[in-house]
Amino acid sequence: MPSKRRETTPPSFALHPDDILGVIFQHSAPSWEGSTPEDSLSPRGAPWLLSHVCRRWRNMVLSESPNLWTFLVLKLDDHSRHITPTQCVFKTYLCLERSRNRPLSVRLYSSASTFKDHPVLPLLQASAARWKTLKAVVPASSLEYFSGTPFPILRDFKLS
Repeated sequence: MPSKRRETTPPSFALHPDDILGVIFQHSAPSWEGSTPEDSLSPRGAPWLLSHVCRRWRNMVLSESPNLWTFLVLKLDDHSRHITPTQCVFKTYLCLERSRNRPLSVRLYSSASTFKDHPVLPLLQASAARWKTLKAVVPASSLEYFSGTPFPILRDFKLS
């Protein structure tokens, strides 16, 4: 009896060159405009999800696509549901490192009670010189934390 060898065809995405995949990845990343994007620290959103598809994608996302990490959305009130404060700081650090000093677009969502003492604030403050856009859905008084912090390239600021 002849053996049945199943021929496998690589998935269509495996046939695309890296530069094409890079463009596709960029379109999957959150943008400044539009609805409220997924929290940047959620494993369900780009770029984290993309880095778990296959080894090739992981390599591209982690080492060849720093622009995927330049849009930082932090929903601090929601973090207690899926990550600890220590994990928040660590994953935010990873995002900032992987963006390789590129300008950042930052969205912050928080109530006053979770914002003022959140352990991620010193890390965010240290990256403020890279912020080109900031949307803050926080009580205005919460932004006192950043008083005296220079924002040399900030071009767009929205406070809600």
